Amino acid sequence: MKKGYYGQGANPYQNVTEQVKQDSKKKRSFTGLTFDQVGTLNVPYVVKNTHATDKKRVAIFAGALRNMTQDALNKVLGESIDAVVGGFADENIVVSNEERLIAAGDFFNYVPTRIRRIDATCNQAKAGVQFLNNLKVGNYHPAKNLGSEEYSFEQEIRATNYRDNKVSLNTETQLDSETYYIVDIEAGAELSLTMFLGATINIPYSLNADYLAQKEA
Repeated sequence: MKKGYYGQGANPYQNVTEQVKQDSKKKRSFTGLTFDQVGTLNVPYVVKNTHATDKKRVAIFAGALRNMTQDALNKVLGESIDAVVGGFADENIVVSNEERLIAAGDFFNYVPTRIRRIDATCNQAKAGVQFLNNLKVGNYHPAKNLGSEEYSFEQEIRATNYRDNKVSLNTETQLDSETYYIVDIEAGAELSLTMFLGATINIPYSLNADYLAQKEA
């Protein structure tokens, strides 16, 4: 086999379907980089606080700041964060599917992705107090304050039919290298989150799809 851009072996994108090629033609933005991709991070991850009495503040996503030390991150963000998924740990914070969550965070750093909705559930014994805490979504910039926004679980409970300890947040936010998600986890709480993904800017995917579309045009 002739060596090409991908070296010895198959092009990992060679199975792009005709539909994807058509989508590339239809959905191309001015830059040629935008592709609408809807999906679900459908392996729910659970953040559990095993401490008997203390609430813990956890950054479930921290963008490019994930690998900072605790002191440095708290100074930069002006927060008091106890743990970062994939970063510094707290012995009382246990995260299921952590490897997948870390991989997702790395993906979002390079492929900015819209988050259409987040479904949250909590163990029944702690749901009432846990959902009094908000999800904080902030953006970091080294030269200016981009601010943050808080999404209320409690408000959604009042506004919708609350069943099976489940709350849906219509966030319409974005995950990328500049964005962080922070939530307080009550003592003894097990917070499960499922994320519904929207549009992405996936440069590797779009470059290949655009090339194939142009080649066959």
